[in-house]
Amino acid sequence: MLTNRIIVLGDSISAAFGLDPTEGWVNLIRPKLHWEVLNESINGETSYGGLKRVESLLQQHKPKLLILELGANDGLHGAPPEVIKDNLQEIINRVQKTGAQLLLLGVHTSKSYGQAYYESFNNLFPELAQQMQLSLIPHLLEEVLVAGNLMQADRLHPNTDAQKLIAKKVYQHILPFIQT
Repeated sequence: MLTNRIIVLGDSISAAFGLDPTEGWVNLIRPKLHWEVLNESINGETSYGGLKRVESLLQQHKPKLLILELGANDGLHGAPPEVIKDNLQEIINRVQKTGAQLLLLGVHTSKSYGQAYYESFNNLFPELAQQMQLSLIPHLLEEVLVAGNLMQADRLHPNTDAQKLIAKKVYQHILPFIQT
């Protein structure tokens, strides 16, 4: 039986890299929800790493909702977008087999691997959402990047102020799942 539980399966963006974990977006949404929220995000996690862990997390926690935020590290390392998409699709398949809902958080990559890679990577999240009929936040960090001053010194990870924006954005997308 599924429980009123949310699992966040992500990378350093959801693990609040460089910050006190209490300042991360996952922790910021907890008080607003009447559901248990488990942050199973790991700094440096890839789509393949998430795929290796998802089955165990689903069996152990039996969530009603899984928030999937993976792919950024794959993109940083130039993993082929088709491989990333296949890994994410398999994670999604496994989540859906349990009856749990899924919210996909899209991330973007830079143009460091060229325009073709950039476009292919950045299109994979909307394509997956459409193919698998998922709720999607197409670009989790869009407002953060547009603001220009909301990233940590490494220019890869959101700062404390950015975490508040991300929390607000994700919370709005979670509401339809928890109100049903």
